[in-house]
Amino acid sequence: FSDEGMTALKKLFKNIIEIPVEEAETFFALNAHCINDQKTGMKKAVIHPGTTVTKNALIREGYEVIETNTSEYMKSGGSVFCMKMMLY
Repeated sequence: FSDEGMTALKKLFKNIIEIPVEEAETFFALNAHCINDQKTGMKKAVIHPGTTVTKNALIREGYEVIETNTSEYMKSGGSVFCMKMMLY
C-alpha cells in the first residue's frame, strides 16, 4: 500500500495487522477467514498452515486459529476465504 493508502486504512479501521509479503504470497495469509461473533464472544480464524506471523497476530487478538491445508485449492489461485459460503 502507498503511504496515502495506509493513512486512509488507518482512518477506517482501528486495528491493522501488517502481514509479511512472504506469508501473503506463499501461504495466502490474507485469505484467512475470521469469525468474530459479537453475541457469543467466539473468535475463530481458519488459515492455511505456515503463517507464523499472521497466526501469532490473530492469537494476540484473541482468535482461536484453526490451520487447514488448502494447498490443492491454492493451485487454482484461492484458499480458505474463497472456500466459504456466505449466508445472509
